[in-house]
Amino acid sequence: MKMKFLAITAFALFVTFSACKKTEGVVDTSPKVTILTPTVGQNFATGDTIYFTGTASDNEDLHEGKLEILLASNDSILASKNEYVHAVKSYDFDGRFFIPVASTIDAKARATYEDHDGNITVSEVRIVLKP
Repeated sequence: MKMKFLAITAFALFVTFSACKKTEGVVDTSPKVTILTPTVGQNFATGDTIYFTGTASDNEDLHEGKLEILLASNDSILASKNEYVHAVKSYDFDGRFFIPVASTIDAKARATYEDHDGNITVSEVRIVLKP
């Protein structure tokens, strides 16, 4: 029983310390995030689906990302989607949001991605939500 416990503990430590590691000889840069849709100034009426697509890439492995639709005036979150993108250098993101509104709202679509070194890049476009 004691050997089984030691084996499980050793395996857990191995996975923990080997999962996120820096690649030797690679220059540490922030991820590159490109939003393809929505486009700047695009209008969405209640009932429309906001298609949120683009790419995130890095010379190190990406770690995680988040897609958000926010109020432009104060960054209040209207909708969000977490993206778990562990251990890939390039990722095509694809989110779909439906946000009914009672009045016209200036908003923004924001994509945030982080690599394993903690470098974070935020990209956003302004959009308009209409009733």
